[in-house]
Amino acid sequence: MVCHGELVALKPKPRHLTSFYLAVAVGGALGGVLVGVVAPAVFETYAELPVGLVLVYVVAVFAPWGGAEQHYRPAVFTTRVVLIAGAVFLALLPLLKEAKYTDVRILARSRNFYGVVRVEERDADKPDTAHMLLHGRIIHGFQYTAEDLRHMPTSYYGPDSGIALAVRHHPRRIRGEELRIAVAGLGVGTMAAFCKPQDYLCFYEINPVVVDLARDTRLFTYLSDCPAEVDVTLGDARLSLERELEQGSQEYDLILLDAFSGDAVPAHLLTQQAFEMYLGHLRSGGAICADVSNAVLDLPPVLWQLAARLDLDATSIQSSGGEHYYTANWMILTPDRNYLRDAEIENAKWSDDGHRKVRAWTDDYYNLFQILK
Repeated sequence: MVCHGELVALKPKPRHLTSFYLAVAVGGALGGVLVGVVAPAVFETYAELPVGLVLVYVVAVFAPWGGAEQHYRPAVFTTRVVLIAGAVFLALLPLLKEAKYTDVRILARSRNFYGVVRVEERDADKPDTAHMLLHGRIIHGFQYTAEDLRHMPTSYYGPDSGIALAVRHHPRRIRGEELRIAVAGLGVGTMAAFCKPQDYLCFYEINPVVVDLARDTRLFTYLSDCPAEVDVTLGDARLSLERELEQGSQEYDLILLDAFSGDAVPAHLLTQQAFEMYLGHLRSGGAICADVSNAVLDLPPVLWQLAARLDLDATSIQSSGGEHYYTANWMILTPDRNYLRDAEIENAKWSDDGHRKVRAWTDDYYNLFQILK
């Protein structure tokens, strides 16, 4: 508002309007280049936001609304300096707040098209030091650095979680056979902690920065420690799986969808067409597992609708948090009617009674407002 107001005030006489509007257009293009190209290359954070706010504040305070003779009156000048000092302080406040947490250290930080991703070291002076991957305020997994703890699955992958039960009680695991597992969403690679030497694990991850951080053994070792064969496919999980299905089914035993912890969920992974494609990749006895733990969205009703429409057996398993784990809600959907009859899964499952009723999501329709908590 301030910048546009000043721009209007500077508008010249009609004979100069052509060059004036050309300058406005060039300025808009340069601003777009600065924000879209230069800032991601120069800054590791969204530093251009507080910098821009301070600059606009300076314009607002020093704009010569009262004419040049008013500009340098001592009282006016002092007031403006104080206001600018306050603006600078507010711009630096996030950095000051971050600095006061002495038990947190930033080990890595990177910014690209998908946002700012960082790795923090928590409780550096304690036996349970952990490295944590964050995208904004969303935690995408953590791993302990101590030798006796680093192989432990953490966060939403606790021993009583739905995914732990799904792996432990999979018919092929019970028979001692290999499992082929696909995971949409890499994070720090926590799922690798569940694998045995004969297994095959493939992560599908859209953000190349996350792949680089998860593979950096100075930060995380889930992938390097995994005894199974591990692949990482870079790109959108659904598009990658669709391309692979054109060449033939991957014959997965478990397909995990772990990309819904943030506020902006990839809805195209939860549509009827997407699940029909997932089923094309499952071999007999397989299951689709979705981590629907979300502080903002109530995702289970969407999965219940998909299960009913595709005639799948489904269950919701909620596990409580603890010292090393978060409270988690996983849903398991499978065409195998015997899979979820396992006694431990039966005891852990939740009913869909009381869940809100929603219209099934498709590639042509989904509604986030219906599932807001």
